[in-house]
Amino acid sequence: MKKATVWILILIMILSLCACGDKNKKYEGIYTAKSGQLNGISIDIEKTLGGTVSLKLDSDSRAELHLGGKDYKLLWSLDGEKLTLTASDAEYTGKLSD
Repeated sequence: MKKATVWILILIMILSLCACGDKNKKYEGIYTAKSGQLNGISIDIEKTLGGTVSLKLDSDSRAELHLGGKDYKLLWSLDGEKLTLTASDAEYTGKLSD
């Protein structure tokens, strides 16, 4: 159940990311979730989770999700605005936007 909760939060997070990384590199950087939507319900990430959630995208398609004081290693790809995050046992998609 704990793992499912983490992945639900990942889906919420990637729906509304705010870029705060190096603007000179197209997609590399650290993205911080500000808000999200799940089943039509909007939430404030920081208020709901009691802290920030961030996603670091590296140029070598590696990603690191910081959530609830823990770091999770992922792989990422981008097709237009469609962001795909891949873990060892699952794949999740969302929209990457400023």
